[in-house]
Amino acid sequence: MLMEKVLLATDFSDSARKLQHCVGEFKELGLKEVVLTHVVDIQSSAMGSTVLQKHNQEVLEEEKKRLSELGLEVKVRVELGYPPEKIVGIAREENVSLILVGSHGKGFLRELLLGSTAFDIIRSSDIPVYVEKYRYREGEVAEPVCSNRLESVLVPVDFSSCSEKAVEKVLGLGKKLEKVTLVAVIESSEDPEELEKTKKEYEFSLEEIARRFKAMEINVVSRVEVGLASEKIMEVADEVGTTMIVLSTRGAGRLQRLFLGSTADAVARRSRYPTLLIPCRKPFRS
Repeated sequence: MLMEKVLLATDFSDSARKLQHCVGEFKELGLKEVVLTHVVDIQSSAMGSTVLQKHNQEVLEEEKKRLSELGLEVKVRVELGYPPEKIVGIAREENVSLILVGSHGKGFLRELLLGSTAFDIIRSSDIPVYVEKYRYREGEVAEPVCSNRLESVLVPVDFSSCSEKAVEKVLGLGKKLEKVTLVAVIESSEDPEELEKTKKEYEFSLEEIARRFKAMEINVVSRVEVGLASEKIMEVADEVGTTMIVLSTRGAGRLQRLFLGSTADAVARRSRYPTLLIPCRKPFRS
């Protein structure tokens, strides 16, 4: 199950601590085990790294008690290393089904950009990554969205084998889903006739996917939009009041600057909504 065992990464920031208070909500989605993780960055902690590791272990042991009271099985791991790489490595070792991170980080600009650690985790992970988002109000600190994530799920589809993986993950959530919106975006065309033909093809293909949700008695609607994919996805998210976006990530080649497809990159970085990213390739290993 997608959310049965998760790795929760924390950097002890105020936002990360608040994210830990959302974990109880994942119990309703099948959460049973949590690997509570912090990585001491040896590049910045220098000589004090082992002392810091011991201190942070003690801090997380206290947090473990609180999470255990929710009926969760909790394991604490505090490691030394480069945080993104180490976090993904721990996730593999622990065989988690999901990595849970917040979008906050050094240099974080409101909800518009991912922190560098969160982005590097997404870029390299071959395990699904859930990125919680934060709401900001003037004069107030960040608050995690902490919503009923399955109330209105948005699934962008491009009919590739990668987007099929995202669809399968969402179908796996079953009747816990309240509403699903499928959206396919067509790049604008100068030929109106060709555009209309493509729209009909997309509508037909989306309906084929929608039937799989209807067979499970899940409320599903389909949308075909025209324009820049990332912008249209976020526009639809606003219109339908989405509580979570689920989309696949993919990329090719060691020299590609971003291992995310450009659409997934833009949505993960700029979306105001919690985003679940389903990897569609194994990460490059040197």
